[in-house]
Amino acid sequence: MEDKNIPIVVVFPFDPAYVESKASGNPATYLRFIKYLLKKREYKVTLIGMKEGEKKFEDENFTFIPIFEKPKNWILFTLKLMFQVPFLKIPDSAVIISSHPAYLLPFIMFKPKNPKVFESVFTHFRAVREENRVLSYLMEIVYNIVEPIFLRYVDIIIASPRYSGYYKNRYLWVAKKIYRMTHESVDTKLFKPLDKGRVRRKYGIPMSSKVILQVAVVNRIKRGDLLIRSFAIVRSMIPNTKLVFVGPVKNYKYKEYLDTLIKELDLNKDVIFMGEFPLKSIPELINCADVLAITSTVETGPLPALEAFACGIPVVSTDVGLVPLLIRNSKLGRLLPANVDEKTFAKALIEVLNENDEKDNRKLKIQRRNIAKEFDIEINQQKRLRACEIAKSIKSQCQQFIW
Repeated sequence: MEDKNIPIVVVFPFDPAYVESKASGNPATYLRFIKYLLKKREYKVTLIGMKEGEKKFEDENFTFIPIFEKPKNWILFTLKLMFQVPFLKIPDSAVIISSHPAYLLPFIMFKPKNPKVFESVFTHFRAVREENRVLSYLMEIVYNIVEPIFLRYVDIIIASPRYSGYYKNRYLWVAKKIYRMTHESVDTKLFKPLDKGRVRRKYGIPMSSKVILQVAVVNRIKRGDLLIRSFAIVRSMIPNTKLVFVGPVKNYKYKEYLDTLIKELDLNKDVIFMGEFPLKSIPELINCADVLAITSTVETGPLPALEAFACGIPVVSTDVGLVPLLIRNSKLGRLLPANVDEKTFAKALIEVLNENDEKDNRKLKIQRRNIAKEFDIEINQQKRLRACEIAKSIKSQCQQFIW
């Protein structure tokens, strides 16, 4: 793009002033994108989101349009967009980008001249299904009807290499709109190998312990119960092992279930819920670990897998998101089926924890970090911006053709 002050509109329900310290998720991804654009000083950026408090995120090239004063669910956010988008003063040249199809629909309906970028994370319905199966199936029925219409009016579809084939196979005509890139990225300057002794002393973790870490919100999708049952098997084989959970509780009933399970398995002294930490602490916590465990049924990233690789830490994970792009052989970690049972997951954890060849481990740390650098945040933001540029170019050509 050669114009100055190119307008880009991000649509997602968050307040940038309150996402600053968050480690992952769509809000963190888009805040990094906004900062990347503002740093270039040639982009006018608008965020249509929600206001969480009195703090402000300010920049002369940034406009914040909160359509809610407090956090709401995505359905209410979409309905509010439907009523407000027709009255928003957005230049026709502004590129609209969002990772949720519902948030783009009002712009398709009321702002047809604007270029639109849909960043598909491919988890909307599968994630909802874990919490509410009835709502999930209703959503899928509606979306399957709307999807071909929706995709026809989107200019660019950002999709990971893993999921881009879905669109190409289902809609042959959509292939030319696909822009292949991963949604998640990692700051390899922040996430890097640190002195394990120093960070363990800081968080009170003995050097003699083996540490299995999960960095995730506590809900059913992450399947903490599978990890806890697997850990019971691991601890019976490697007694000095600790299981550490880092992340906020999103489902309190599920957390109560996990607490009950821990008591039943007599793991109270060895399973630790540390809660949520600011972004700056996550690299230290990951460096405390001997292995990162991911037991999710569905993921966009998951970002902690990238962060662990940037720190040189092995990952044992279910086959979700971009993990297959990271764990390219069994020395780097273990990739297991999404429907894995606790015995198989425990076996993989034990194998990784027992890999003690220091020389080999040093080489593997370097290999993992080099893989993570392929997903560096700077490269990822350049690609996202390029997708916006292509969308604007496509829309401009179409309008010239029409006229």
